[in-house]
Amino acid sequence: MIMHKSSPESRQAEPLQISTLIKIVLAVSVLANALTFDIAWPGFGVLPQPDVSIEALLLAAAAIVLLANAPTPHAQRRRLTLLAGLFTLLVVLHYVNVSVSAHFGRAFNLYWDGRHVPQVLVMAATNSSPALVLAASCAVLAALASLYWLCRWVLRTVSNGATSVGHGRVIAALLAGLAAVAGAVGLWAPTPYRDHIVTPLSATYGKQLLLAAAVFAPGMTDRLLAPSPPFRGNLAALNGADVMLMFSESYGVSTFEDPQLANALAPARQELDAALAASKRRTASAFVVSPTFGGGSWLAHAALLSGVDMRQADHHSLLLSSQRSTLVKHLKANGYRSVALMPGLRADWPEGSFYGFDQLYDARALDYTGPEFGFWKIPDQYSVSRLHALELQRPKSAPRLVVFPTITSHLPFDPLPPLARDWAFAHSEPMNQAFNQSLDTSAVRTALSLEPNWAALREPYIRSMDYALRWQAGYLRELAAPDLLLIVVGDHQPAATVVGRGADWLVPIHVISQSAELIERFVRAGFTPGMVPQRPALGQMHELTPTLLEIFSGCGANPKQSVLSGCDPARVDIARPRTGG
Repeated sequence: MIMHKSSPESRQAEPLQISTLIKIVLAVSVLANALTFDIAWPGFGVLPQPDVSIEALLLAAAAIVLLANAPTPHAQRRRLTLLAGLFTLLVVLHYVNVSVSAHFGRAFNLYWDGRHVPQVLVMAATNSSPALVLAASCAVLAALASLYWLCRWVLRTVSNGATSVGHGRVIAALLAGLAAVAGAVGLWAPTPYRDHIVTPLSATYGKQLLLAAAVFAPGMTDRLLAPSPPFRGNLAALNGADVMLMFSESYGVSTFEDPQLANALAPARQELDAALAASKRRTASAFVVSPTFGGGSWLAHAALLSGVDMRQADHHSLLLSSQRSTLVKHLKANGYRSVALMPGLRADWPEGSFYGFDQLYDARALDYTGPEFGFWKIPDQYSVSRLHALELQRPKSAPRLVVFPTITSHLPFDPLPPLARDWAFAHSEPMNQAFNQSLDTSAVRTALSLEPNWAALREPYIRSMDYALRWQAGYLRELAAPDLLLIVVGDHQPAATVVGRGADWLVPIHVISQSAELIERFVRAGFTPGMVPQRPALGQMHELTPTLLEIFSGCGANPKQSVLSGCDPARVDIARPRTGG
């Protein structure tokens, strides 16, 4: 049998030259670290780790066998191109995985996060100069090209090195055997050893894609989703009050427990306390565990509104394709008008049909024509004032539920709008013009001159939370109706770039009302009186939903009415043991 002269397997073993040996050692070193490195946090560089990648071992074995047995030089080059492309993709996915984990405190989800990558890129480009965007784009393309050629060189060098000693197939078999041993260690070995085996990317993303595919499989939704709480009971405890459920963007436990953050926000919190006292409102607070960290706000929104565990990001799509009930539907069934205030929404929102809001005020409906502050454009102070004018100040034929995800404290925080000098604009028409006139012109120019520094987000974050607390104080003092029940809950902690790696996933929740009886029901359920939450956490975000249902209901308040609403009048004690965090 005559083998092609270019096939390495056809050559006799030759003595290795020193230069060739150095190349092989370098190639093996790169191969060993390409899928095991970590991020040099808080930056974006890489740090080698003494770990083992099953996929790197299998890639090396495949390169040795496939390249050595290629029938022609052209076939060999084609195989090398495919292997190098696969290797490059794995390295990029690994970098994305460890980067998201380091900077956002959570794993990257290919299906759900991947859908939002274009929006993130647009947001970054919108808040950067054209020259910077062009330079960054060229740098990324150059880095990808360099990575591809490095992967190509590594695989070719490892393959040639193995076959040059005449035992390519043996070495490939040994590498495959090592991969099998590593897999066994990763599955069954004690923790200290198992931690040194990197979870295969193919397994991680394969599982995500299977879960995503389940969205379209008939009957799979309810089998995969956690159960919903029973949406029953009346709303007698609310006594017809409007309810505003405000998801405060990036509002986490660190604003209370990180000394620098807590001290910087102390003056704004004092202003909020003064507004509460002036408007004769009572408060209670607690911590809950968010299903997400550093992003993915929609998971927190869905968890609290549905009472379904959203800690697996894929389950959000499953939920939206289901017929599950929600707080929105429950309050509607009990006579409430449901309103969504979503200033960050600038496109059609087909997912909104799941929640079934009666009215949606998105960016278009809010009619904002002022300065555009960053990617999110509309200041929260304007949004809540516009809602007040369009909806809340009008005579109500029914009480209203408002769901309001704020946006001004959203990553990357800069440019941040200044507060309006006073709230007189909220009573003027056209409001957008009055709001613009109420802003300090020099403060606006200064704010718009700031470009986000993605490597230094801590100070901008502090300013954004200060802004949030102060506009909330002004709203409660100047506009909010006396009988309003305001529930402010953080959706997630800010990115790890702000609060550090390994930070808790706890977020605060505050309930604010003039009703002493209603606040007392929250205290009996485990909340702490006042605006300072206390550990431990009440539980996971979705576990708060049945607590809210019971607090809102007339259980124990009017037994006859409770029976009629399907609520158990015997359950008069709503106290809850604290769990978690």
